[in-house]
Amino acid sequence: TLGDDTPREMLDREIVGSKHRLEEQLGHAVTTFCWVRGNTPADYGTAAAQLIRDSGYQACFMSQPGRILPSTNLMQIPRTNVEARFAMWHVRFQLAPWLDLRHGARRRRVEGVMISQDEVASLPPSSNEQDR
Repeated sequence: TLGDDTPREMLDREIVGSKHRLEEQLGHAVTTFCWVRGNTPADYGTAAAQLIRDSGYQACFMSQPGRILPSTNLMQIPRTNVEARFAMWHVRFQLAPWLDLRHGARRRRVEGVMISQDEVASLPPSSNEQDR
């Protein structure tokens, strides 16, 4: 996990070091980051999120399922687990719109981690700050 309890050295290794290794091996810039986990808010840390932005990543896939819309923040792209071994009924289940409702509260708890301070300043006041 890359939560707030993760030591800075590990964050550097996982976020910056892996980016540099991939860029060396691939021969081009790596601009997309993907969180490995995300079942709890502890899996997403503010220091990790800031390091992701500072390291030159332009987009970030979360491990929270959801729909991708034109308004989706590129640093908070939802990701739904669909695997080749899944039967078609399972794929349909994973992509069902009602799952957005089921995972919405958990997704809102981690949304604030990935937005920059400039974005926070531009947000309208929430009527229920506990939902953020």
